Amino acid sequence: MRPSVIVILSVFFSALVAPAAETVLIVHSYHAGYSWTDGIQAGIAEAFQGTEVTTEVFYMDAKRKSDPGSCTAAGQAAMARVVALKPRVVITSDDAAQKYFAQELAGKPGAPAVVFNGVNAEAAKYHYPAVNVTGILERPHVGQCLE
Repeated sequence: MRPSVIVILSVFFSALVAPAAETVLIVHSYHAGYSWTDGIQAGIAEAFQGTEVTTEVFYMDAKRKSDPGSCTAAGQAAMARVVALKPRVVITSDDAAQKYFAQELAGKPGAPAVVFNGVNAEAAKYHYPAVNVTGILERPHVGQCLE
């Protein structure tokens, strides 16, 4: 997964090249310590190593707090970080981050670019594609695994 994250980040990296340091908000559906999330975060950290990009990480904790009320509150808190930070790019991982947060940014004038990964649902469910959204859908390779 880490190479895929690095590749997709490079698509938007050119947008971050500017004289001043930029901020990227990273919104994970799950929590720190969950191996999937930790692997994605390690890939993101590696991609920005040696740059002037500042990252802020937000964990929605939707694996342990999966009720709609908690997920909605986490999505609203993530949106508050967008308002406060005004990042040029937001990186989101997994479906909860799309459903309760990132889909609100899709196609909105003035919204940051969104780079998603690990999405299981069809992209259209989250109003993707959009002019400011790109990413990686998670799809199992059942045929190749059986071979």
